[in-house]
Amino acid sequence: MPQLLENREKLRHRSTEAVRFAVPLVFQDDEPVIWPRTLNLIQGQTGSHKSRVAALFATVMIAAGIPACDAVGLARHGEEGQSYTLCYVDTERNASDDFPFAIQQMRERAGYARNEHPACFDFITLEPIPRAERLKALGQYLEYVRGKYQNHLVIVLDVLTDCISSFNDEKESLLLVDMLNRFINSRDVTFLCVIHENPGGVKARGHLGTEAQNKASTVLQVAYMKQANGEATDVIEMRYLKRRNGSPGLSFHVAYDEATKGLIRADATAVAQATASRRAKATPNELAPALATELAFGPLASGELEKRLAARLGASARTIRERIAELAATAEKLPNMAGCECVLTKAKDGKETRYSLTPVGAD
Repeated sequence: MPQLLENREKLRHRSTEAVRFAVPLVFQDDEPVIWPRTLNLIQGQTGSHKSRVAALFATVMIAAGIPACDAVGLARHGEEGQSYTLCYVDTERNASDDFPFAIQQMRERAGYARNEHPACFDFITLEPIPRAERLKALGQYLEYVRGKYQNHLVIVLDVLTDCISSFNDEKESLLLVDMLNRFINSRDVTFLCVIHENPGGVKARGHLGTEAQNKASTVLQVAYMKQANGEATDVIEMRYLKRRNGSPGLSFHVAYDEATKGLIRADATAVAQATASRRAKATPNELAPALATELAFGPLASGELEKRLAARLGASARTIRERIAELAATAEKLPNMAGCECVLTKAKDGKETRYSLTPVGAD
């Protein structure tokens, strides 16, 4: 009761003052995505490069300047007088080559020499610690770095579920999440946690995943874009499923670069092709000849064209409407029945919109 009453008095006093909201720590394409003193998740299926995504965020935080990171649009905010220490806690990579190489990459991409040890970068591995003892070890490490560094701490936990004996153990899951929340609320700490998804779904794994998703301010999903037949493309979609003070759905696309062993911004053409390939019906390869056939004898009203294409391709009128709107907006070149290059155009005829295949270069 004394603690509750003390907290009440603090809230009463704070509620009378002007409230200054925290400045976001990290932006994605100028949109705020990570805020200080929050819990944040990076989730995805096995093999989706979640750890490399976490490394991109880590690089932003430890960089000497205020960079854009690896050209994928991540950047740290530019408020003066702020400093951060990034503590990377790994649980599964080996200490002989995998984790040391990841540390090297983060340092070098942040502008440091390979043999340089910046004061703003700390790291450990829990891999040698038995699972039954990891929660205690993590708590001891958090206390250690909180006492060692005076500035704001950003803790990366890669992988969160490996910090306890079982991700389905309700008691341990709650103990871990409660511990993270205590550090967030009273110790000036931000957590960025990597976690696996359940196979075939978007839910983070186990009881721990459910608790973490509920408490998280930002949830970033990392997944390969798939074709209609289920096969993965080379494009990785990074979608913010949840974002504090921001609408969900913000997304961008990256690809794995073999030369640098890292992630780079995906080529716009590759993204367009991956997007088109996951459409099971009315794909570009199906739509182009269908348009040539239906518009062979001149313009058609939008409603009639949608009706005919829907019947021919076995798709809904809404799907057809979206497809032809995209083609008209992008002016993609399409062949007519004579094989001439055309673009899909639309024009008003009274209250009606009519579509045509207009030869390239024609008025």
